[in-house]
Amino acid sequence: GDITAKEISVSFADISKIYNGTTDATAGAGTLTGVIDDDEGKVSVTVTGTATYDTKNAGTNKQVNYTGVTLPGAEKDNYTIASTATGKGSIAAKLLTVTFDDISKTYDGTTTATAGEGALSGVETVDVGKVSVSATAAYVDKNAGTDKQVDYTGVTLSGNEAGNYTIAAAATGKGAIEKANVTFTAADGYSREYDGTTDATGAALFISSGKIFTGDSYSGGVFAFTDKNAGENKPLTVGSVTITDGNNGENYNVTYQNGTGDVTRKALSLVATPQTITEGEAPPTFTGDVTGFVTGDGLEASDALTFGADANAKTAGVYAVTGTLNGEVSGDYGLNYTFSNAASNATAFTIEAKQVTPQEIVADNVSDPGAAQEYTNVVGSINSGASTAMPTTGATGETQGAATQKQSGGEAQQPNENPPQQQTTGGQIAAGKQETQLGITYTDINMPESMSVEALATSLNGGATATTPNNAGGEATQNGPATEPTSTEPASNGESDEEA
Repeated sequence: GDITAKEISVSFADISKIYNGTTDATAGAGTLTGVIDDDEGKVSVTVTGTATYDTKNAGTNKQVNYTGVTLPGAEKDNYTIASTATGKGSIAAKLLTVTFDDISKTYDGTTTATAGEGALSGVETVDVGKVSVSATAAYVDKNAGTDKQVDYTGVTLSGNEAGNYTIAAAATGKGAIEKANVTFTAADGYSREYDGTTDATGAALFISSGKIFTGDSYSGGVFAFTDKNAGENKPLTVGSVTITDGNNGENYNVTYQNGTGDVTRKALSLVATPQTITEGEAPPTFTGDVTGFVTGDGLEASDALTFGADANAKTAGVYAVTGTLNGEVSGDYGLNYTFSNAASNATAFTIEAKQVTPQEIVADNVSDPGAAQEYTNVVGSINSGASTAMPTTGATGETQGAATQKQSGGEAQQPNENPPQQQTTGGQIAAGKQETQLGITYTDINMPESMSVEALATSLNGGATATTPNNAGGEATQNGPATEPTSTEPASNGESDEEA
């Protein structure tokens, strides 16, 4: 009879591979089911056809199709098996690597970066153009520099075939940060007085181009004119601005631009040396100096500096002294100065009133009886114990004796040979007050209580005996010996003298 071959089955072990863009598979080991025990080891299974994944895509628990299944071995003819079978397998996503292009930017105070173009390594030929990469980039620090590390995070794949690949989430690249440009400009409008230097401390600046970024700051600045001389709209330079950016200012390319400013002329004063003389003395030689020059500057040898007072300044008073420099009382001097007379010059020349004795008063009126006279600063004695004394008279009267006085509207009277005595009434003339007596104006005179006109005349003219009613028993002589007091006689106008 016939012995029919026994049908047996096969199961293949699960397989796996890394994605390669194909369905190709390596068959798993086959396990036969239904082989008789005595034939164990005498029959096996092999795949002479193919093992293929159902799709090329990465995944797990994928179906694997087997074809060309055969049974080799000594007992193979006693068995039969289907020529096809299925199994399971997985395709793992392929790990790719990425290289990012070098990047660069201009300093902006941050580490922010735009990621370079990523180049993937390991993409299967069939997938070229179907998978791409992206990431977030940041410089390792904010400072300007070259060959700087750039850190990439959040690296991801995208595209139709991205699911078949995997990539590390972080990567590194290279980049450069260029310095930022900033221009500082000296502000117009600065002005100072000439000081012999080019210094322009206190001037201001502003950023005319570029910027200083958040977190950074600037300070300082050295300002100077291009020369020391006075002038308007002079070039004003700026430099040495300090930038604080955590990198010693090396994150910026700094340039400077001039502004304009003014240097005004410095004022000089022509200062007269104060002079004081007494009325009647010869005018002094007036001198003075120039003040206000800065160190290192001064008058030139050819300059003419003179001082002088009004030629008519002869009487007692305070007068101005005027200085001239090269013939001018004020004006410009050289490139850097102006000059004018000091305020103190207005009172720099004093003529003090000459001290006048009573004898000089009478002498003046004898020599020029018609002249109106004014006397100040009178010194000397007339009667015993009285200083700075001059007479006063009643409503009428004239000097008698040796002195000649002018009466108002009349001619000079000659002294009488035997003049009657006329008593005067004494008193005080307050300081600053003037009184006119017998045609003579007296100022600030301390008067005796009474004195006769004869006493004044004789006392002032060589020391003759003077009648002093209020000083009976005393002596009233000037430049002469003392005499016995005499009694008073009635006045020539018929009026009686006051009692002593």
